[in-house]
Amino acid sequence: MRITNQIITEKYLRSLNNIATDLDKLNSQFITGRKFMKVSENTPAAVKGFQIRRDMKRVEGYKDSITHAKGMLNNAESTIMNLQEMVKEAKVKILDGMNGSKSVDERKIIANELRNLQNEMLQRLNANASGLYYFGGNSVAQEPFSVASDGKLQYRYKDGADFKWVKLEDLHSEPDPSVGPVDPMHELYKDLMGAGLFVDLGMGVRSDNSASSPSAAPYIDRNSVFTYTLPGVSLTGVGTSELSDGSVVSNNLYDLLGSIVANFNDGFDDGKGGTGLKYTYDRANEMFGILEKKEITVQYAITEAGTKMHYLEFISKAMDSREFDNVERQNETEGAPREKTIIYFEAQKLSYQAALQMGTQVIPMSIFDYMR
Repeated sequence: MRITNQIITEKYLRSLNNIATDLDKLNSQFITGRKFMKVSENTPAAVKGFQIRRDMKRVEGYKDSITHAKGMLNNAESTIMNLQEMVKEAKVKILDGMNGSKSVDERKIIANELRNLQNEMLQRLNANASGLYYFGGNSVAQEPFSVASDGKLQYRYKDGADFKWVKLEDLHSEPDPSVGPVDPMHELYKDLMGAGLFVDLGMGVRSDNSASSPSAAPYIDRNSVFTYTLPGVSLTGVGTSELSDGSVVSNNLYDLLGSIVANFNDGFDDGKGGTGLKYTYDRANEMFGILEKKEITVQYAITEAGTKMHYLEFISKAMDSREFDNVERQNETEGAPREKTIIYFEAQKLSYQAALQMGTQVIPMSIFDYMR
């Protein structure tokens, strides 16, 4: 009989301990909001939870990258719009200077105003924030534009570990067949147009071992990342243009404006009874036409910046949705619903109290109980 009572007592105490353990577990779930505290309690759910948290961390990184890229693009877009206004202002002044009623001195005043605009353009092309230059291509840590000793605009680019300069008038937007089957200045132009800061937005970064150019980003497939800066050469224009008189002028905004300034300063007064006026007017008119084409290039850059911003907005919303889904998945995997936990806790507490009351009947009283 004693053995039977002992077995019953042991079973009762074991059951009471299990109920108490479950009650403590429910209490922990209510306080922490988690279904389990140790991996060993639910290994499959814990592994899934780790995967979800890892993805949440990735999404957080993507969102930080998007915020940074949007800031850079927004500043770049504002700068390009300022450039556009400068080009419009320059066009007004050039048309005013082409007026045949203007005196030599008046044209020189206009030329000086255009020179100031030219210098302002250079400052805008070298605009930066926090040491990063918007239009630096693959050399964003240093000023991308400068004026060479001959007064021509040049562009900085990274060639391997070295930084080099190239004059914009030496670059070719189209291959020059006269230099052979491969035009190095056109190849460099293509590399510079594709260069820039890029971020991973979850598109799956792929390596690209075909990047043979020293200025290209090595081992990164640029189609698998998002480039959020604009190359400076896409704003200014490159190469040269030949005028009807056989002379050649640079095809970029800065040098072209400089050629018009020189034309206003020197060309309208040659002492030939007006012959020079017609000659220089024709030159100015042709260069004005080239400038109008460059204005279209600037407008295209604004559109490109806007398109990139629109894409970032789209990705940002997708990341918000992904973040929301991850939170829901995490709650389903690891979270303990408070309403259910409270109900289960109260039910388990009743069970525990009932078990304690039952213990007075199951466990034999000892001499110590009588003594009390």
